[in-house]
Amino acid sequence: EPLDKKPSKFQILAEWRKTRKMMKGLEPNSLLSLPPMQDPIQRQTQRYLSLLVNISFNSINDQTLPMAVLRMFQNALTYGACDFTPFSIAGYGMLCTMLGTFDEAVSYGDLAIQLCERMDTDICIPSTYAIVYSRLHHVRNPLLEGIEPLLKGYRCGVGNGEVQYAASCAASSASMGFHCALPLKAYTEDLKSVCDQLKLLKQESNWALVVPFWRAAMDLSGAGSRDDRATTQSVLSHLSADNASTQEGLIGLMWRTHYMVAYIVLYIFNDFEGASRMRQEMTSKSRVPPKCTHFMVYFELFFSGLLDFALYRDSGNWSALRRAKSVTKSMGKLVKGGVVNCNGMNLLLVAELKSLSRSVDQCKRLYEEAIKCFAASGFFHLGAIANERLAEFMKRRNKPDLAWQSYLRVATKLYAEWGAAAKVSQLIEVHQMPARFSMGDTPCPVITIHGEQIRRFAPIEGHIKEEEFLSSDFISSEMLS
Repeated sequence: EPLDKKPSKFQILAEWRKTRKMMKGLEPNSLLSLPPMQDPIQRQTQRYLSLLVNISFNSINDQTLPMAVLRMFQNALTYGACDFTPFSIAGYGMLCTMLGTFDEAVSYGDLAIQLCERMDTDICIPSTYAIVYSRLHHVRNPLLEGIEPLLKGYRCGVGNGEVQYAASCAASSASMGFHCALPLKAYTEDLKSVCDQLKLLKQESNWALVVPFWRAAMDLSGAGSRDDRATTQSVLSHLSADNASTQEGLIGLMWRTHYMVAYIVLYIFNDFEGASRMRQEMTSKSRVPPKCTHFMVYFELFFSGLLDFALYRDSGNWSALRRAKSVTKSMGKLVKGGVVNCNGMNLLLVAELKSLSRSVDQCKRLYEEAIKCFAASGFFHLGAIANERLAEFMKRRNKPDLAWQSYLRVATKLYAEWGAAAKVSQLIEVHQMPARFSMGDTPCPVITIHGEQIRRFAPIEGHIKEEEFLSSDFISSEMLS
């Protein structure tokens, strides 16, 4: 049965019900014992459907995505397992997240990984890992656990020719590393290698998704200028020049990532007006947020709420307060749904909301609970932000200098351990603190093979110099050729 080019919501719902009916009476674990798919035509069909899913991820017509995933899953149930069956199971789990059935979604993601490990080939690893570890695994597990599997997906994809999904794994690993606060010095060096290799693989779209994080790492570590963002903008302008309508698809995602990372960095530097302008640019360039439960959804939501609370405190903007309350409510729903990485974020947003009231002790406890939660989950850069916000709250309530300065010193120490030298310098200058904080140079302990620390991406020949990377001539003549 052929797929419509533009399926309606009714058709998607009918396909979903058909799939659920086929699964009725079957245990999910039975997917691990499906017989091999014998029909070569059906195997090729699964291959084409997997390519359609990849295209649909970044397409304006994203209604094709669930139809292709459901058809793949149905074919596996009917004709048996092939190299693309783990990908179809992971895709089915991803669709479950749209309905809020997170436990079911994560279980299908786990099944997909188990089936990958039983396969005789690694052809399924890049595509399956790209979905599971960027959209499913983190719902019930620490986000940091996803970095090394994504790197495995990247290496397998480069080795077996699944380059597009390999590049997706690389881009997800790069953004995950930033949000997990990998030490910025090593992280910046690694991202140079990432960008080099994506250029070599001619994956300019994923390259454009990685560059904003490389720029952000340089800005925070003091190696770059926060005003110089011509690199990514030149790439995006070039890629979107021929077809403005693609801003609802892949180009829109690139613009969104670029401006989202920009306003996060500006917020960290307490430039709230600048961050607000970047967010406005983001929504004007791309009105479509990341699909499903991609881990970046949480961070976009979180920093947007923090920014609105800051704008309300600075200017009394009631629209900002309404947006902030809405974000806090949405984050609370995610926590109630069991999304473990959102616990600290929710606590900090609630603390920011309570800071507008007179309940000093209750607000202080909420800030401290958020700080403990960030420390336990490994988001110590968010712990630094929480300590800084608590210090500002105590100072606004006219508490003794020793009280609020102790939290500010902790924030500065955490920023220093992250390697955010520019932020540390700002705090030292603004608050006249002693300059005795050393920058974190420790390599990330999670990136290991057999217990030995390694570089996330091995250098390649013909390494691009930084000044070449930042030049628009390099982008137009080399990157986009």
